[in-house]
Amino acid sequence: MQLGGGDVYTGGRRLPEDTGIRHDPNHDPLGSEHLGQRLRGGQIRQRGKQAPFRLGHDVATVPNAGCFYNADTGRPQRGLGVLRIRQLSRSFREGARVHQVLDRADAQVSRGETVAVTGRSGSGKSTLLNLISGIDRADRGTVEIDGRDVTAMGEPARTLFRRAHIGFVYQFFNLIPTLDVAENVRLVLELNGVRGAQARERSLAVLADVGLRERAHSAVDQLSGGEQQRVAIARALVHRPGLLLADEPTGNLDEQTAGEVLPVLLSLTRARGTTVVVVTHDVAVSSLADRVLELREGRLHDAPEPRARAS
Repeated sequence: MQLGGGDVYTGGRRLPEDTGIRHDPNHDPLGSEHLGQRLRGGQIRQRGKQAPFRLGHDVATVPNAGCFYNADTGRPQRGLGVLRIRQLSRSFREGARVHQVLDRADAQVSRGETVAVTGRSGSGKSTLLNLISGIDRADRGTVEIDGRDVTAMGEPARTLFRRAHIGFVYQFFNLIPTLDVAENVRLVLELNGVRGAQARERSLAVLADVGLRERAHSAVDQLSGGEQQRVAIARALVHRPGLLLADEPTGNLDEQTAGEVLPVLLSLTRARGTTVVVVTHDVAVSSLADRVLELREGRLHDAPEPRARAS
């Protein structure tokens, strides 16, 4: 496994560095490689030799305890979470045609606020999340998180910032099948330079928060869909991010299971003061958000207040 740029490379196959962006749930991105033993030892195999997690360009994952992207603060990072999107534009070329997905979109999300983003399929909601996190680059405009312009960052600063300060929850869970439950959660800490007893304790603590402490050493394929999504929530929160991005977090769950998982996600993020942006088609999700934005014709529009719509 090699950490370089925005991705983790394992066995010749690509796995995004946050352990699951744009990952096909039916495909094993790790091939036949088994990372469990190497993760338990705090190391991974890097092109045939044992080495601590490191970035490309010979930059250590956490080179300095004082750097802004160091996640190991010992307390929630309350300074992060204010999100400002200004004149954000992104287009894609399809043959001779240019498809304008985002067109000078503007939005502001307050610290600790939960905002749902709705819109028809193909309107650009997932693209918006990729731009917020710095996975994709905007054509124009800016994304600021707590005053830091993510769009102005180069690599590896953008990857380091995302890894330390943003949590991700996805529709298809995106857990690594060759790692057990606790190892999946702990991987995020390992990538941020938190290892050993501290990483184990923090992983078990957040698993207890989502009600899965007793399943810490279970294989992820032995869990139900709702349990796998709770593991994904634990993984997204273990490094204490100021911002959590969720892309259809209940989209792969039945209505009853979604009704069990959603309160876990919202109660934990609100207790931590985490800012949440959640893309969803689920009325149950948007009705529980503090505010709803609709992505329409490339721009973000205020929707009626969730409680007013639900009444």
